[in-house]
Amino acid sequence: MAATEQRLFILRHGESQTVTTDGRLRSAGDMPLTERGTAVARSLARLFAPLELARIHASDQLRAVQTAQGIGGDGIEVVRHAALREITLGASEGRDAATEFAAAPGFLYDPDVALAGGETPRQVRERAAAEIGEILTREGDAQPVVIVGHGCLNRMLLSHLLGLEISRALRIRQDWGAVNVLERRGGEWRLGTLNFNVGGLREFALTRQVAGVRPEVWQRLGQ
Repeated sequence: MAATEQRLFILRHGESQTVTTDGRLRSAGDMPLTERGTAVARSLARLFAPLELARIHASDQLRAVQTAQGIGGDGIEVVRHAALREITLGASEGRDAATEFAAAPGFLYDPDVALAGGETPRQVRERAAAEIGEILTREGDAQPVVIVGHGCLNRMLLSHLLGLEISRALRIRQDWGAVNVLERRGGEWRLGTLNFNVGGLREFALTRQVAGVRPEVWQRLGQ
């Protein structure tokens, strides 16, 4: 078996109110972690402590930055990347999730469907693929690379690195605080761990459902 050339950890940020309690969509803007999200970041800090990381790369959106800061503490640099932001929602930002998803039934199923004025998953993959390539090249093979992203963003990174069709990658569940581990061997990326959560198996039952959001909508959002 070929030796591991590079190891990559792709995380989703901890719990944040990306859907409001009355079922409205949010992606842009500064949304902090909830109390539960902050607790997950602290648990992740204990998990990653043995790696002795020099830096963590993250989306520049607050919920991802706070997760990275919670993992790294004061001694680890958090490098922020606008190109690792979550999929943009355009005119649907702040609107009722069920209504907007009903108007665009292919959104987060079809790679080329967007909400009005927003991005398609394929567009997210294009910007994320370019950014991850630059990050991995700069970091080299000396240490593990840790990236804190978002639900759709992470699925597009997995699509790019593993050569998955986008429509298939969109079926991958990404819980808050999820950890995905990839290893490059023989020049190819291989999946080691998918959607690991420090909360264990009970996380599948505890993941917060938002009032007014149907289960099929929640599933499209990555959970």
